[in-house]
Amino acid sequence: MLRILADLLLGATRKSDNALEIGSGIIAAKQADEQQSEAKLFTVATAADRDGSSARRIGDAVGLVLPDAGPAAAAMATTMALLAGYRLTPKSPGEAAALIEFVAQLASPKAWGLPCAAAFAFNGPWTKGRHTLVVSNSPGVQLLPLRVANEGAALLPLAAAVNNPLFSSLFPNTTFVDADFLHWSTESKPDCLVLVPPFGRTVTDPELLRGSELSSRRSRKASSRLPAETLYIEHAVSLAAAGALLVAVVPEGLLSSAGHADFRAWLLEQVQLLAVLSLPANACFIGSGIRCSVLYLKKVDPVPSDYSITMIEADEEDLHDDAEQSRLATAITETLVEGAP
Repeated sequence: MLRILADLLLGATRKSDNALEIGSGIIAAKQADEQQSEAKLFTVATAADRDGSSARRIGDAVGLVLPDAGPAAAAMATTMALLAGYRLTPKSPGEAAALIEFVAQLASPKAWGLPCAAAFAFNGPWTKGRHTLVVSNSPGVQLLPLRVANEGAALLPLAAAVNNPLFSSLFPNTTFVDADFLHWSTESKPDCLVLVPPFGRTVTDPELLRGSELSSRRSRKASSRLPAETLYIEHAVSLAAAGALLVAVVPEGLLSSAGHADFRAWLLEQVQLLAVLSLPANACFIGSGIRCSVLYLKKVDPVPSDYSITMIEADEEDLHDDAEQSRLATAITETLVEGAP
């Protein structure tokens, strides 16, 4: 239903920013309506009202100007009809993941973030009660750990996320920041850091490269450029608290390409690699065929000289089977709880 709703909103508005603002506001209003003893805005009668007055009432209630004439108004009336029959206050991580995916689709209609099918990789008892930081170039289910964090922050380069009413509802203990992670720092070190760096970008900023250990690895001449993924991971490791859990989504080439061997050697010197989850193509970013893996890392000093690494591979069928998702989530949890500080 939420995907149909997103398509309706994107068709009824000219810009995705407008669709994100209107969609988030309406869903947040529907959730607030569900907390009332009797629904005030979203009722069967409201859903049947196709003259635009329902859209105006809901728009007034949430501070939005909704279309009340023409094809856009018809689409909004259909939206109200859809919403009247559903409960949208999430009662499970899966339902919360669906709402996050809804925001992601509106924020970036052509290629958006990690979808519901990957939610098991970011949800488990290992996420609860932590000081959590999520760094991501797009919204997606990697935000799920923030729902159970004692203290949370998310760096998301999406200005609309900072005051997004639906995100405020889903993540009441989280501060959203629109900032460049490589130029950002914090004195409050997280003990859980979830990282989804931008893929395929190259960093050439001399200041950033001068401050990077990777840039001058093994006394070589300093590099004039480095993949953004490697610099993001280096900065994440430096920000994390001692004993912290780091979860990083990386393109598979970073783990297998000969050109990244030096980065892999550096990483294994800095952190303990607890587990690697390999995801099938098209599972990471809807609209993109990039194949990626999820790394589960522990920041320890010293790093053990010999330890086991849990290797998990998910195929396309696994991501659409509840039992298989549960099995994969259990394997991740068992590894991380055993390796927790």
